[in-house]
Amino acid sequence: MAAFKMTENGKYVLFRFYEGHTHLLATPKKRHMLKSNSRVKSVHRTLFKSYTRANVGPSRAHRYMKEQVGGFEHVGCSKQAFKNFQRDLKAYIKDSDAHMFVDNFKRKKEVNKSFYYAYELDDEQRLKHVFWAYDISRRNYALYGDVVSFDTTFDTNRYKMIFAPFTGVDNHRHCVTFGAAFLGDEKSESFIWLFEKFLEAMGGHKPICIITDQDPAMKVAIQKVFDTSTHRFCVWHIMKKLSEKVGCSLNANTDSNARFESCVYNSETPVEFETNWVAVMEDFGLTNNAWLSQMFAIRDMWIPAYFKDLFLGAVLRTTSRSESENNFFSNFTNPHLSLVEFWMRFESAMELQRHGQSKADNEIASSLPQLKTNRDLEKHAARIYTYPNFYRFQHELWVACMDCEVDDKKEIEEGFLITIVDRRRKDCKSRQVVYNPSDHVAHC
Repeated sequence: MAAFKMTENGKYVLFRFYEGHTHLLATPKKRHMLKSNSRVKSVHRTLFKSYTRANVGPSRAHRYMKEQVGGFEHVGCSKQAFKNFQRDLKAYIKDSDAHMFVDNFKRKKEVNKSFYYAYELDDEQRLKHVFWAYDISRRNYALYGDVVSFDTTFDTNRYKMIFAPFTGVDNHRHCVTFGAAFLGDEKSESFIWLFEKFLEAMGGHKPICIITDQDPAMKVAIQKVFDTSTHRFCVWHIMKKLSEKVGCSLNANTDSNARFESCVYNSETPVEFETNWVAVMEDFGLTNNAWLSQMFAIRDMWIPAYFKDLFLGAVLRTTSRSESENNFFSNFTNPHLSLVEFWMRFESAMELQRHGQSKADNEIASSLPQLKTNRDLEKHAARIYTYPNFYRFQHELWVACMDCEVDDKKEIEEGFLITIVDRRRKDCKSRQVVYNPSDHVAHC
């Protein structure tokens, strides 16, 4: 230990020295390990914020910085310093988290008048519900909001508030988020509040169809707020429950699963579905299964054969769009986040979503799809459809040309009744098409 003091002429002199407290000087290779050289500086805070937006924790952030600068000795702070910084940041946010969260919306509203947000406090002045929608999300709803998939998910924040995004499908068949919310509970009153705010943000335009799971409180709220919309249950959610409802003895039976899926997805009319359903129930001893009986009673809410004429925008038929979107957001969130941290990561997720849209737009502008035929119909479709939609149309056109045949043609009052046989099916099922040559309208 050494002590210095300043003399009258401005020079320092040593007046105390104790050799027992000295230690070896740090070598250049270990200089970065000194406490004075391992503090978090402004550059580290900026980088750490960027890593946090990408769902990267302090340990990985420290390793990534090492790779960027060429070694731990050049990072400028220790891994523990990063952890301490994160701890102190969480402690700072803790008592004013909700206030900072809402203040962020207020600042965004001042910069962008088209940004929408609404919130509600409980009796103790704590944040109960909050809903927000970007300006681009509202524009997307105006374009693609005919069909909305709505679902709730947990484990996105430390307060166990329920995350509830509204999801649609754009012209590239990509998921788009129309708006999102945090709810304090899943009561019908909470959903009514949320749906009313959603409609207010979207100019009162109600979707043609809204698809949800079988939550009873959600159903009550939809009947009240989206009274002119058609409400349907997500097939994916229901089929996901099948394995636990039919018993372990049938889960390993691939034939039963294939028969059930064919019954649900491939039945083309209500009569055909009901016939197939009865056959499956009898063949596999499921006639007395209470859950399946309940699902059959509400078949018009989830079986595609009952709403063939309802535009669903690829939301219902394949997989759950909301489930897909929840999985997307789960890559950016975890159950330990504060609301402020969640918001940072939510914005990062939305930027990635918008980047996907921009990338798809650029692909269309810079290239042309590959044609399989020289038919004018295919050329026209290539001009008006985005790639994902065109290639689906192209597949159907190709199948129609290769596997479907005209079996019969009769002249009727409306025009012509044409019978077409589908050779792809084992039963070579036929379909009848009425074609009116005066206006070139055909319907199946």
